[in-house]
Amino acid sequence: MKFQGILFDLDGTLIRSMEDHCEAWQAAFRDFGIEMRPDDYYSLEGLKLINVAETIARQYGKNDFPQNEVVKKKEEYYLQNAARKAPEFYPGVREFLPELQARKIPTAIVTAGVRKRIVETLSEDFLKLFSAIITGDDYESGKPSPDPFLKGAEALGLLPELCIAVENAPLGVKSAKSAGSYCVAISSTVKPELLQEADLVIASFGELSGTEPVRRLLS
Repeated sequence: MKFQGILFDLDGTLIRSMEDHCEAWQAAFRDFGIEMRPDDYYSLEGLKLINVAETIARQYGKNDFPQNEVVKKKEEYYLQNAARKAPEFYPGVREFLPELQARKIPTAIVTAGVRKRIVETLSEDFLKLFSAIITGDDYESGKPSPDPFLKGAEALGLLPELCIAVENAPLGVKSAKSAGSYCVAISSTVKPELLQEADLVIASFGELSGTEPVRRLLS
């Protein structure tokens, strides 16, 4: 198949930010009396933020819990930390994205993050490299539902099966595959064996441009 576009997850795929998100969740939950473990979060990466808060609270026996307040606190803590440092892109990201744009290949960010945070923490020049940006504000059902990647493909004017989805999390892989896209998973934040539902698993973003599906896209 001749692919025509790429749908990129953001956190853990394009930018090294998962540790910062985890620390922000821990701080937010701590304000409400829960000492969250890192493993509680990493397995939920890709869920909408409200669903992350709800799931973790339930794990700690908190069924009647102010999830919206926890999400608000988490975003505040993340933005406070982001204000102190520039985003860290994975090696190869700053070179590959302009190449895709120069070749007029449609690309989109497909993330569970809220648009306000995306706009405040990433530069306008970086965001302009993408044809579309789909955030958690743009769909009802988050990953592993197909909705995020279906929205991404629709925003590019493409059928999802004509898109390569690039992910780093098991729930994101499930979302991409259920949408019908070819999925390349990068084991940047979880072990490769947790990403085996993807069509292809690679160790780093830098390997992406050399994969067979991307070579087809660029040809």
